[in-house]
Amino acid sequence: MIDYTHNLSSDETSEAKGLAHAICDLGNFPSDVRDDDLRFVTEYFIANNDKSELIDLLKKKYTITSTDDVHNTICKAKWKRFYTTNYDKSIEIASENSGKKVECIDISFQANSYYKRENLCIHLNGSIDSLNLDSLENTFKLSTSSYISPESFIQSDWHYYFKKDLDRCSAIFFVGYSMYDIEIQKILYENSLLKEKTYFITREESSRKTIFTLSKFGNVLPIGVEGFAKLIKENRDILENYDSDYYLQSLSKYELSYNQVDIQDSDVESMIMFGKTDTESIADAVLSEQRIPYIIIRSQLERVRRFIENNRNIILYSDMGNGKSIITTQIHAYLTALSIDCYYVSDLEGDFIEDIDHLSKSGKKIVITLDSYERHVELLQHYAYSLPDNINIIDLLQK
Repeated sequence: MIDYTHNLSSDETSEAKGLAHAICDLGNFPSDVRDDDLRFVTEYFIANNDKSELIDLLKKKYTITSTDDVHNTICKAKWKRFYTTNYDKSIEIASENSGKKVECIDISFQANSYYKRENLCIHLNGSIDSLNLDSLENTFKLSTSSYISPESFIQSDWHYYFKKDLDRCSAIFFVGYSMYDIEIQKILYENSLLKEKTYFITREESSRKTIFTLSKFGNVLPIGVEGFAKLIKENRDILENYDSDYYLQSLSKYELSYNQVDIQDSDVESMIMFGKTDTESIADAVLSEQRIPYIIIRSQLERVRRFIENNRNIILYSDMGNGKSIITTQIHAYLTALSIDCYYVSDLEGDFIEDIDHLSKSGKKIVITLDSYERHVELLQHYAYSLPDNINIIDLLQK
């Protein structure tokens, strides 16, 4: 997506090869070190020239002043997330031109603070906004030293979220991308399931080398940005209405019953003999006075409420058969009556990550109960990464 953007010098922004030549010219390199290798020429320039001159060149080349209509059309579409290896802000500007505000960050920003935000553009190789003498050889990925620095993408928290986004999205589009970054290549290569839903938008007259290289990672569409923008326009209604209603896939919401329940002798026998309990009878006992006492209402319910209100997670532990399931149902009824939504895992194979991300945007206070953390390690891992401020976990643990 760089054919139709213009910079402060009123010319088209440079790809890697063009930028390498420009750096060679700026440093007045001798012929035996002039090269197309951007990382090499950047390292050579930094070692032998004033770094501030290189920063000035980059600022002029990648400070975008305008974008074309095709960019505006592409960015106007309903995308889950933008990731870019470009330094310029063409995505942000094109989105703004199409009436949509997109926030620009790089991998130095805390992932768990930004991941849940919509209309986000993550600059994996650094943004021109953050370029300075300190970032040139670290977070701004241009030289070899910057790629192997501790601040590399693969070492950042965004590496986890990027892979999760690829896993769970319905389609992945790379526009004007040459697979220059070995880190991106490695992610796509390691997950063969991504190939079917990955599409590379390339120039109409792409070389056989380009098509061959990219086809190992996905489907190549040599239609150019114009052709891609045309497809988006032709299918705008479908794209705008896609996934407008979200249905939970792994988690289910506890629904509070306000029915008054009469306990029978057979109910007591079923509980003692087979451990069978009725959620409606437990909820009725929690919310109303028991005419015939049949269940102990735990005093810990109020303590659980205080923990949740203070945004603390909870572990309930005991020996097997000591009533963890019953007190969990009591907690569900008690908290739900206080307008705290309670959820539990109903499908271990469902997409719990998407469910958690969806619920984190609801703005409501939410509790998710788990039956033994060993069965939900990946869910807890995602929770630990994203740390949604409106969700807490209650885990049932057997001694």
